Amino acid sequence: MSEAVRTLLIASVVTLFVACDGPSEAGASNGNGNGRQDWQTLSLNRGMAGEQQMRVDVEYGAGKLSVAAGTTEQLYQARLRYDASAFEPVTSYSDGLLQIGMKDAELRGRKLEAGSLDLQLNPNVALDLDLAFGAAEAKIELGGLRVRSLEISTGASKTDLAFSQLNPIAAERVVLQVGAAQFMATGLGNANTGTLSVEGGVGDIDLDFTGALPSDMNISVEMGLGHLTLRLPREVGVRIQKDGILSSIKGAGLVQRGDVYYSPDYDSAERRLHFDVDAAFNAISVVLVDNDQADVQ
Repeated sequence: MSEAVRTLLIASVVTLFVACDGPSEAGASNGNGNGRQDWQTLSLNRGMAGEQQMRVDVEYGAGKLSVAAGTTEQLYQARLRYDASAFEPVTSYSDGLLQIGMKDAELRGRKLEAGSLDLQLNPNVALDLDLAFGAAEAKIELGGLRVRSLEISTGASKTDLAFSQLNPIAAERVVLQVGAAQFMATGLGNANTGTLSVEGGVGDIDLDFTGALPSDMNISVEMGLGHLTLRLPREVGVRIQKDGILSSIKGAGLVQRGDVYYSPDYDSAERRLHFDVDAAFNAISVVLVDNDQADVQ
């Protein structure tokens, strides 16, 4: 196990402990003696002014997070609902950099599920996305956006990531750092990237590679504890290089040669997925699926 995954594993356990620690009633003490929550809503939008690209940094502690395509008239739109007695909103835009999220002040004894951040981004602007969130329920729909790079870092969260449409530009970098989490990604064949990096701590990771798959993809996966499911289109050639201790691969249709697994039609396939999996003490399931989500536009 690499040092990066070991660090993520430790951080995930700490995040999970902090997220679950303390009472959850709204009337619990917040440290200022009144025990009350102060829910407020902040709405933001910025019209287009000829921008061609934008970097988006999101830091969100707890609640519900959604990211999706918005209108072509607006560079971005956001709606933030937060407890002002526990959080300080962070919102700024300058020179193509959007920073948005929460700076926490006091979390103990708070009911955080009612908080939310809804962010919509312009579909015609090339985006560099850096999304970091902790004890959140996140729905990230990147179909219809022009994603140049993507990095997601999660804590004790439930995350649904989707590329429901083919990314119209090539993504230079896609990195998924998953903590103590349930993480599902669908339509990764539409991400339009040659490389994908996944680092997992504690939890279940489900990766679905249906989609257009414009080119071959190299995927590296490093995991600590948990379960990994790979959903692979039947017509795509697959090679899985397995490293790690006590990790097993389960699934029909693959041919094993030493520590390497191949799909039967690997040599003749037009497109290929190459996996390098380093997993310790966890199970790996491979499921062959029909490529119903392919976007051939």
